[in-house]
Amino acid sequence: MPTAADALALQLVLSDLSTEVIADLVALWRKYSDDPEFAALLLAAFPEIIGPYTQAGALVSAQWYTEQAPDLPYVATPHVDLPAERLSGSVSWALYAPGTATPLERLSGSVKRMIYDASRQTVLHNLQTEYGDPPGGSFDDEPGTRWARYASANACSFCRLMATRGAVYRSKASAERVVGRSIDITNADRRQIAAGYMTRDEALARRATYSSARGARKAGRSVGDRKTGRLRGTRGYGGKYHDHCRCIAVPVRPGTSYEPPDYVEKWEDDYIAATRTVSASGADTGGKSELNAILREMDAIDSRRREGQPADPIEMVDIEVHGRDGAPKSMRVPADSPAARAYTNRNGKGPGAPDPVGKAATRALIGVKTPTQSASPETAGGRGGDKPPADPPTGGKLGAADQPEEPPFAGHTKGYVHPHRAPVWSEAERQQRQRALPVDLQGEQLYQHEIETVERLTDRGEQLEWIPRDDRLPTSDFRWLSREGIEVDTKATKAKYESVGNQLRRSVEKARAARERGSAVRKDNFLVDLGRRQLSPKLEGQLSEYNRRNPENLVQRLWVLSADGRKLTEINLA
Repeated sequence: MPTAADALALQLVLSDLSTEVIADLVALWRKYSDDPEFAALLLAAFPEIIGPYTQAGALVSAQWYTEQAPDLPYVATPHVDLPAERLSGSVSWALYAPGTATPLERLSGSVKRMIYDASRQTVLHNLQTEYGDPPGGSFDDEPGTRWARYASANACSFCRLMATRGAVYRSKASAERVVGRSIDITNADRRQIAAGYMTRDEALARRATYSSARGARKAGRSVGDRKTGRLRGTRGYGGKYHDHCRCIAVPVRPGTSYEPPDYVEKWEDDYIAATRTVSASGADTGGKSELNAILREMDAIDSRRREGQPADPIEMVDIEVHGRDGAPKSMRVPADSPAARAYTNRNGKGPGAPDPVGKAATRALIGVKTPTQSASPETAGGRGGDKPPADPPTGGKLGAADQPEEPPFAGHTKGYVHPHRAPVWSEAERQQRQRALPVDLQGEQLYQHEIETVERLTDRGEQLEWIPRDDRLPTSDFRWLSREGIEVDTKATKAKYESVGNQLRRSVEKARAARERGSAVRKDNFLVDLGRRQLSPKLEGQLSEYNRRNPENLVQRLWVLSADGRKLTEINLA
């Protein structure tokens, strides 16, 4: 098993090689920089200067690779891929690029990166040779080789952030370059992992291929084709480690693990604190601007620490979760995180106490009950007066590996269509996601879009109390404890005024009809969930005019949840 000490040992050797090649470069500069033909001389001499050192870096890395698994017969070989175009391009850039750095400073950064690139290329080439690419073969097989990014204690904020991800890089390109992931896990997958309902490998396997015909068509692919995910971070495809970067790729072979250095735990705390600060400032808009804001805040936290102003420590707690095999797993999470709250809600006790294991124990702790009555969703979300089914259907098409733990909910299995046209979960996933919610549902079964709305709200730190459905009358969905305890009805709709307005009018009319029959029920407060769509200024303006356009179906307060829960906007009703 590779250790942080092993990674540091290799890094020190590469650092020594970098120092030596820079010394040779400085000597050449001092001797010939005043020569009018210096540019041509440097172009000719540079490959001869850098070549022996990159070969040495590759050779020592190959030996290091072999020593990480002395019991295996495989012997690594050095591999260097530094084309002539890259060498000449680095010289031209160093000599003629604008900026305040001197040409020698620029070229010194480039040669250091080339030394480390030779090491990284050797490790990745040998992993590909030994195990194939993608490592481990099919994503349906056992997890293959991965890479971890080892960064020095004084690394820049970008490298610190990347190093906190652990051994998650699954392809040669993703370990060596900042490119699209072969596959990507979602925030919902991370919630499932945190709750112990799946492993990271299971989540990656689920996302490896296109399962939705609509999603495949949008990407120009077919169902069953392997996916290529979005860019990690914001750097362009092919953007390698930056100049002066001393990060190395650590191989994590099948059956082994990697323990990062102790200081990475401090970086994880910095990242959590930075993301919370960025979120509180309203800069969590996703993409490049959000990443840059997080990196700036991580730098600020590190600067304050160096000046003797350490950040307030983030309280961490240990929780016990268990996966599908019933085996308990210990996880360390922030005390105020959704995972910690879910653990407390499930067990009725604070984090740190052991969690019972086994599926029966899980059901007993969470309080999931067998559905008793039938239900059908209102068009595009919300609820009427129905109940979940008493006699769930049998003989479904669920595979053995995807079998739900509870009787299936007919409202999900019988022709359910997601209001946002998102891929529909399996019934097993719907049950798992519902069990992971940090809200007591009092035995009710929720539709997929309702579960997603609760996930998005609780991930934002909102406190909810679920309102049980009524057999005969329409009801709101929950009491919003963090908003004066008001009763709120949720609607999952398209990001169009017509869709939202129709849902609001229909719900208000149903509540009014119930009052005419002697009921006291009211539906005055609404939360509209747009899913991953943004709330446009146009739609916000249209919604602000809703009461003026609908004087017979007024609402008191209206919120819009958008951008996959990153934005919560209260509409200023006219």
